[in-house]
Amino acid sequence: MTGTVLFELEVDKVPVPWSRTRGLQHWKDSRVRGWQAYLRELADEEMALRGREGFPIERPYRIDIMVWYHDRRFEACDQDNCEKCIFDAFNKLVWVDDRLKYMRAHSFEVEWVPVPVERTIITISHKLPRPLKL
Repeated sequence: MTGTVLFELEVDKVPVPWSRTRGLQHWKDSRVRGWQAYLRELADEEMALRGREGFPIERPYRIDIMVWYHDRRFEACDQDNCEKCIFDAFNKLVWVDDRLKYMRAHSFEVEWVPVPVERTIITISHKLPRPLKL
């Protein structure tokens, strides 16, 4: 990872995949709303500790997500939907909008652990500009 770390969150849960409820009505699943509210609360606390200057981010940044899980059911989760849930949770708080040109890179790593531990670490850092090739 390159760049200055803006903040890092450690969450004692695995991500909830983004989803909508089924049926005629289409709204976010209550698990998704709860996970996103929890992430926003943790991010807000972290920004209060580090200072809110520079937030929401309007310059290149990267996000790295590492997930350790024990429950094998998490293996069936769609990585893109887990990322989307996290990215949407931080909109207008951490960054202006996750669809903007500012997200330069991200990584999402998942690892099963044999002990009953669930943890997600989300690191957001400034992305350093690519060096010029001469």
